[in-house]
Amino acid sequence: REGRIKRVVSKGTFVSRETAVTAAVKRKSLAIITPLGRDYLQFNILRGIQEAAREHGYRTVLVENERPDCLNAEFLAEQVEDLRHTTEGIFWLAGRMEEVAGTPACLKDLRRRFFFVNLRVSDSGVSCLLADYRAGAFVLTEHLAALGYKKIGFVGGPADRLANRLRYEGFLTAMAARKLEVDPQLVRPHTADFTY
Repeated sequence: REGRIKRVVSKGTFVSRETAVTAAVKRKSLAIITPLGRDYLQFNILRGIQEAAREHGYRTVLVENERPDCLNAEFLAEQVEDLRHTTEGIFWLAGRMEEVAGTPACLKDLRRRFFFVNLRVSDSGVSCLLADYRAGAFVLTEHLAALGYKKIGFVGGPADRLANRLRYEGFLTAMAARKLEVDPQLVRPHTADFTY
């Protein structure tokens, strides 16, 4: 050892893990695990997290999630282990809104430092930040009804996606609140490839 540098014969010179951890924590870092390049909404959420972090003196570290459409417990555990000592918080930005039962074991002691974005985890002490798709569809339908429209339709995505089911619930709730009849001809079937 030479001060904070560890020399390994024939391997070059490296900063020891303890030193790297201390330096990273002093910088106030937040990690964002995300599927990069997915869609415009995802990009805006990512940008919003980064701007809020910067305003509060944090830098962000991006980690690409190569399996964006599922909560891969093995990948999550690997990333959490790498990031838990070098960051003050970790955001998991899901590729699409979905619901998962139970908290992955690797998060049990990180509850105050870990956040799911666009992913609802039931039976969890982990914070979940979600868009309110139900309210969005409700407000949109209410707006159309307030303009005097009586025949309002709904075109949604695949029914296996939580966001689509929530939008449909919001639409139905607004139609019922206005005592408007839902015309089945104006409700398009949900398909996996977004075709109608």
